[in-house]
Amino acid sequence: MNQIAKAAVLSAAVVLLLCIVPVSISDAADPTDPIQTDDTAVASVTGADGSESTFDTVVAAFNAATDGSTVKLLKDCTSDTITFDKPYSITFDLDVHTLTFNLNQSLIIQQGDVTINGSTDLTGSGTMAQTTSSGSSKGTIMLLGSSDEVSSIYTHLTVGSGATVSGYIPVHIQEAGYGIQVDIDGTLVCNPSGIIGCAMYINGNNDDVAQAPVFNLNDGSRISSGGNNGVYIAGYAILNIYDSTISADVGVEIRSGELHILGNPTITSTGTSASYIDNNSGATTAGTAISVVSYGTAPSVEVDIRGGTFTAPVPLYINDDDSTDAFILDVTGGSFSVSQDATAGSGNGALTPTAVSVANDAASRFIRGGTYSPALESNSD
Repeated sequence: MNQIAKAAVLSAAVVLLLCIVPVSISDAADPTDPIQTDDTAVASVTGADGSESTFDTVVAAFNAATDGSTVKLLKDCTSDTITFDKPYSITFDLDVHTLTFNLNQSLIIQQGDVTINGSTDLTGSGTMAQTTSSGSSKGTIMLLGSSDEVSSIYTHLTVGSGATVSGYIPVHIQEAGYGIQVDIDGTLVCNPSGIIGCAMYINGNNDDVAQAPVFNLNDGSRISSGGNNGVYIAGYAILNIYDSTISADVGVEIRSGELHILGNPTITSTGTSASYIDNNSGATTAGTAISVVSYGTAPSVEVDIRGGTFTAPVPLYINDDDSTDAFILDVTGGSFSVSQDATAGSGNGALTPTAVSVANDAASRFIRGGTYSPALESNSD
């Protein structure tokens, strides 16, 4: 046999051997392994050590994140629920893309520190959204705290200035737990479909004062709602508002906890008339910038307004049902003006357009400052 023939026989034997060698299951592709092809990758993870991997689902990317990691969205995509419950600090960089959760799917954060950013070059360019319908029941971001008291922040969310979170309830606390803090520097948009939603909400079943959730609407933050409320504090929480902009039918309604307006926010009602409906299981007002409405099981309500511009058919509505253990209201600043297109409502609970509507006369003694248009009788001289 000549050399050419021998080489041909040898090559054929090698090919045959490769074809019949069994491949173990462990050699097969693991769906949780990093995907290295750019056409299927939707997210990347850059570790604190600079290592980088790509993944074909955002869920897989979050599962792979370790302390100090950055998860980056590489393209517009959809996702089912992502659960983050690690004691890690991570960043989710949306860049200029949109992550849309399927109906009633969410980012659930139960421990750790998660910062959501978008492109720093284009404010609000990165978006976390949610499919909404009349069957919506969960927020875009769901926050849970510790089941035991903790000595420091247990669950921390920051929405950066380059990020927008939208949905039925963009930031939602259903069962609080201990040690939750939320910092909003970016934009929250409530865009419900066929239902009443709000941009930020804590459920009314939360009545534990110790280590209550803290919400900070920081300078430059933006809240808008096509539903009822911009911010609805039904359960006990602490809400601090700085130089924020809120636009909704009701800017803020607080029924339990603390509201501190420490900066100069602009809070505007999109409604043309105001009303109040007695309701122990939900929001009560329409057409207001700030509503303070306590209810019997609320541990306490404390409101401190030092400044800001408030425009609505009724910019400030106050209603203490006398059953709350402690009701403290202190208004020392701010500009409260009836909106130019305000009209008198009709039907039960309709409120006459006025700068401040106080259902309980005892509460009025806490209004010590601010400007009002039309003027309050007590401030008119």
